[in-house]
Amino acid sequence: MDFKKKLTLAKDTFFSSSSFPIKFIFNLGLWVSLISFLLILFYIYIKIFGSPFLNDIQPKGWTSIILFISFLEDSFSFLLVS
Repeated sequence: MDFKKKLTLAKDTFFSSSSFPIKFIFNLGLWVSLISFLLILFYIYIKIFGSPFLNDIQPKGWTSIILFISFLEDSFSFLLVS
């Protein structure tokens, strides 16, 4: 058996008999969704109250759209795996 066949066999064995990839994707989606949600709350707070501790930095441009897409994308990956 050559190396490529052995590598393919090892990959197929790992992914077909292990729940690790599913758990990994689930946890990754959960954590990224949580971080996205916290960023959404942070930017809403900055937009409403300002940010004296960050030299009055205001979110500009596409911030809300990018955060919303990030949150939804990761939520869907979280829900699809669970």
